[in-house]
Amino acid sequence: MFALIGLLIGIALLLLGRKLFWLFVGGIGFALGFTIASQVFKSSPELIAVIIGLFFGLLGAWLARSIQRLAIALAGLASGGYLTYALLELIKLEKGLSFWILVIAGAVLGVILIAAIFEWALIFLSSAVGSALIIQALQLKLAASPLVFLILMVIGVLVQTNLFRPRRPRMTRPSNY
Repeated sequence: MFALIGLLIGIALLLLGRKLFWLFVGGIGFALGFTIASQVFKSSPELIAVIIGLFFGLLGAWLARSIQRLAIALAGLASGGYLTYALLELIKLEKGLSFWILVIAGAVLGVILIAAIFEWALIFLSSAVGSALIIQALQLKLAASPLVFLILMVIGVLVQTNLFRPRRPRMTRPSNY
């Protein structure tokens, strides 16, 4: 069940994270909620983690619509932490003290990026988190994962910077009478 939901949310974040801020915050909420629930309730069915992930996703989307400043800070914190967690999992780093220190550092860096350069951080973080969700949903082999992650992230950044760039009106040539 996570595979389908994670894939859909990952694609949406990858391509539309900047345009639909509430989707970005909700997607981060889902990813973080699912990841934490999967770790806490390891022996429970996956449906429990999906439901908890969806709850946090809906909570994030609601926060983004109603309390934007808080949602922006939480999105930076959650996306930086989740992205660091996913990348450390990708390289199979053991979950010791250094692992969690790096996750916390990534979370703090996410808040700093979102606060300092909002638009670019939103594009970068939504593309990166979308890529990570897609890789997790597809359960790619370790050898291919970093390359696919980078390719997806570049695609997401390019799409989000080019697709939603404000269009300039075309200049028409004056007619000669």
